[in-house]
Amino acid sequence: MNGKIIQSVLLENKIRPNIKGYKYCFEILKILCSKDLRLNEVYFEVAKRFDIKANSIEKSVSNAIAKAFLEQDMQQRYAKLCWKTGKVNNKKFIFLLKKQVLMHNSKALPNINSYGFI
Repeated sequence: MNGKIIQSVLLENKIRPNIKGYKYCFEILKILCSKDLRLNEVYFEVAKRFDIKANSIEKSVSNAIAKAFLEQDMQQRYAKLCWKTGKVNNKKFIFLLKKQVLMHNSKALPNINSYGFI
C-alpha cells in the first residue's frame, strides 16, 4: 500500500502528523488495506509493533479523531456519522478512511483492460 496515499487521506481528514494518534492511524490503515482483519486484531498488531498496549492505540486513535472533529468542516462533512451522539466512533471513521485510501489507490493505478494490458 502506498504510504503517500494514506498520508494524503489522513491529512485531508485533519489527522495531523504532530499528534500522537497519527502514526497509529497510519499503521492501522496500512494493515487494513493489505489484510482482511477486524479492527481489534489490527490494534493488537500495531501495539506489538510499537511495544505498547492495544487499548493505548485505541485511545490515541480516538483522541486524534476527536481533535480532527474540532474543526467545523469535519463536523459538517461527516454529520451523518455522528448524528446520535455528536461523536464518531473509531471503527466507523477508520473504515471510512480505509475506503478513501482504496479509492485513491484505484485512481493511482493505470487503466487496465480485461486482458491485463494498459
